[in-house]
Amino acid sequence: MIQRIQTVHLLTAAVAVVIIPFLDIVSSGVAARSQVWFVPAIAAIGALLVVGLLASVFLYANRRRQLRVVAALQFGVILLAAVEYGGLYLAGALRLTGSGSGHIDVWIAVALPIVSYVGVALARRAIQKDIDLVRSMDRLRD
Repeated sequence: MIQRIQTVHLLTAAVAVVIIPFLDIVSSGVAARSQVWFVPAIAAIGALLVVGLLASVFLYANRRRQLRVVAALQFGVILLAAVEYGGLYLAGALRLTGSGSGHIDVWIAVALPIVSYVGVALARRAIQKDIDLVRSMDRLRD
């Protein structure tokens, strides 16, 4: 389970999702102050995703089920990114005009859902390769 590359990808995606609510721009930025739904939505979706990502690591015995769960989690990451980007855009926090040190927070907040999505996509691809490998080995045995 730990030796499989998809475990590394799923854990990377989980770490990226865990970091998002703790960023200053997300937790106490202009979006959090101007929109009541923003922080609870990010926290709820993020918590569900982290639990799902960590649980999918332990579904290695049933690769088909693991593939279905990871595919659903991929849509969850898209939902998280849409909520985050939408909330930040509506609050005007995505504008990178002017000077200041807050730009790095914006870039990190924008990059983390992308990192999470790439991790889930790579894990899905690796699971599919495992399924195909097992299928080809079954053909050789027959």
